[in-house]
Amino acid sequence: MKRLIILITVILIFGPKTSFSNETIFLCKNDNGIESEFELKINLSKKLIIRAGNIYNIIKELENELIAKRSNKDGKVLREATLTFNRSSGNLKYQGYQIEGNKVAHDNANYSCKKRLI
Repeated sequence: MKRLIILITVILIFGPKTSFSNETIFLCKNDNGIESEFELKINLSKKLIIRAGNIYNIIKELENELIAKRSNKDGKVLREATLTFNRSSGNLKYQGYQIEGNKVAHDNANYSCKKRLI
């Protein structure tokens, strides 16, 4: 019985981790100070970056950068956004555009991110 309790304890301590163990959370601020601070979650095992609740799929994982995209089409409006996260500096670059008919609108922003401590 004692061995069983020890075995169960070891399994609980060293057993499989939850999916959240692969998620790293950053707090990001806009470099121009216009936007409020938001959370950026990076989950490499699921190939996702979540920026303020919006889900982006990681399309390229480089040694120093992660590149993620999100796109959607609503009727005749196409929206696409790209995030480039620098793994060394914590800088995040947002590039978005919207196409509606012949009109194209661009949106760019730069953010500084710091790893959130528990």
